[in-house]
Amino acid sequence: MPRRLLALLLSILPLPALAQGQAVASQGGLTLRLALAPEASAALAEAGESVVVRVWLYGEPASPEAPVNEVGLVDLGVAELTVAPGDARLTVGGLFGPGQAALVTEPFVNVNVFTARLSDEANLLACDALDEPLAQAARREPVLACRLLAP
Repeated sequence: MPRRLLALLLSILPLPALAQGQAVASQGGLTLRLALAPEASAALAEAGESVVVRVWLYGEPASPEAPVNEVGLVDLGVAELTVAPGDARLTVGGLFGPGQAALVTEPFVNVNVFTARLSDEANLLACDALDEPLAQAARREPVLACRLLAP
């Protein structure tokens, strides 16, 4: 587990997306951009709030022997990154290895963004979500836009 955490932390360093896209995807990751509306960034910063980006990699089982979760999908890896409010470019990699990739017909990525609930029990953001094949997401740099939820 510490090795996986170290790989995840090292993979957050900013790198040129075009050059790293395929390499990151082969490691079970991708680069994405977080775009918060200016009023959302300001309100969250004033409240002392943080933003959580949750990345889940999964897929349909490639064989009946593949271990599946309660909804019949194979879990390949999950990461939660907590960042300061504002625009950010994040690279998440190393969530699964070649052996795990063989468990699924095609790796998919699901990304959700929400507040860390440090200042309020409710989520304060409405953000785009991402749910698509990992290879497709890694070829581009998805942008997840967020705005402040109305009070």
